[in-house]
Amino acid sequence: MGDAQQTRLVLQPSELFNLAGALTLVRLPLAVLFPLIAHDTLTALMVYLAAVVSDALDGPVARHTGTVSQIGAFADGWLDKIFHIQAAWALYNVDLIPAWWMWLWFSREVVQGALVPWYVRRYMRGSVPPNKPLAIGRVTAVALAGAFVLSILGLPSLAFPLTLVCGIGGLLSAFGYLRRELEDLSIHR
Repeated sequence: MGDAQQTRLVLQPSELFNLAGALTLVRLPLAVLFPLIAHDTLTALMVYLAAVVSDALDGPVARHTGTVSQIGAFADGWLDKIFHIQAAWALYNVDLIPAWWMWLWFSREVVQGALVPWYVRRYMRGSVPPNKPLAIGRVTAVALAGAFVLSILGLPSLAFPLTLVCGIGGLLSAFGYLRRELEDLSIHR
């Protein structure tokens, strides 16, 4: 599997001190802010959209400005998860979603949670494969964004079908990532 070629890396936080890094890092204060404003539909929608726009722009900005880095990709994925999980709890706490929807929204993360020790070990060794999202992962991310927006707007009957897509797509993408990791492991033994 040529795309899973190993690269040496050192996670340098200083590599986040640029426009792309700022777009990534802005999701942390937005995650802290979201529970405080989740009850206000317009403000919650604006904060959510700011997080989604920052996530959509950080990668292209990094590529355009030549500031792509392993720590940027690492921070992007984790801050996206932190923001969404924090925002989902907030939506539950203001009675906009049932708690069990989070199992579907984050089915990918639940399965990938088992891989965290594996990823930590790889990062500690300084070796990770290139970050290549799967198409089903992108579909799941779009469905999640739609489910969030519809939930914030108080339209659970419209958000529910997207929630189901998140659950199914999340599981498919998680097992796709797991399969890719196992293939990479067998290649590099």
